[in-house]
Amino acid sequence: MIVVALLTGFDHTHSQMLDCPTQPTGSRIIERTENYLMSNSDNPIAIETIAEIAGVSVRSLQRTFRRVRGLTPMRLLKNIRLDKARSRLSKGDTTTSVTQVAMNSGFSHLGAVGVDYRKRFGEAPSETLLRSQRQMEIQRSVRR
Repeated sequence: MIVVALLTGFDHTHSQMLDCPTQPTGSRIIERTENYLMSNSDNPIAIETIAEIAGVSVRSLQRTFRRVRGLTPMRLLKNIRLDKARSRLSKGDTTTSVTQVAMNSGFSHLGAVGVDYRKRFGEAPSETLLRSQRQMEIQRSVRR
C-alpha cells in the first residue's frame, strides 16, 4: 500500500504509465476476437464492434491479427462463415437451398459467396449440396 501511495501520489518519470489503462496483449486480443466471431458469425458484424469487444482500436486490431494470424479479422469472419455454410450444405436435404444456407451463415452478398466458396473448397456450393442430397437418397434406398 505504501508503494502504491508513493507511486500514485507524486509525479515522476513514469506517472503517465500509471494513468493509462493497460492494453490487452496480442493473444488476448486474438482470443476475444475469435470467441466473439465464432459465437456471432451468423449476424452482421462491423469491424468497429469487433475492435470494441477486443478492447483496442480498429487499426490495432487489424495490425495484431495480421502479425499473429496472417489475415484480417474480417477475413477470419468470412472463413468462419464459409466453414459453417459448407457444414450446413453437407447436411442438406431436398428442402435446403444454397441461398438459404448462405443467408443463415451470415452472408448478405450472395454473388461473392460462390466465388469465395469455390476458392476455399474447390467446388461450388451447389455441388456440395447436391452431393449431400445424393448421399441422403442412397441412405434412404439402402434402408428400404
